[in-house]
Amino acid sequence: MSRKTDLEESIRESYKIIAGNEKIRRLSDRPEERLRAERIIQDQWELIKDYLSEYVHVADGKYPPDIDEIAVRFKIEPQLDKNKDEEFSERHKRHLKELLTQHYANLRALEQQKAPYGIDVPLHIINSIKKEEAEIDRLKRELENLGS
Repeated sequence: MSRKTDLEESIRESYKIIAGNEKIRRLSDRPEERLRAERIIQDQWELIKDYLSEYVHVADGKYPPDIDEIAVRFKIEPQLDKNKDEEFSERHKRHLKELLTQHYANLRALEQQKAPYGIDVPLHIINSIKKEEAEIDRLKRELENLGS
């Protein structure tokens, strides 16, 4: 098996781990479980970033579609001509908009979890709402900076 294939498999496996833990982070009502999932997600993104930094050198200028979508998060592009930069920028904007949609959905779900508690809302729900609002603000700023 080539190094390129090994890296592709590692990237895909890390991404599967992220997806599973995103679900836990979103749906769990146990703060310790959510925190653990958050740490795993961060660790896996760091691994993917490392894999991609090596992958860019062995990829021969072409990424499979799934790897390309993951690379968008890190603004890693296999080719740097002007048309590719514009295409990359559009894909990146689309990715940010998808993330924004997901974070709005997360925020709505958290607001629904909060509602029955009145003024006695558990701290983990309050903190989760603040994290989602901060991420929504960050994504909006990034989209504004990209001119979208």
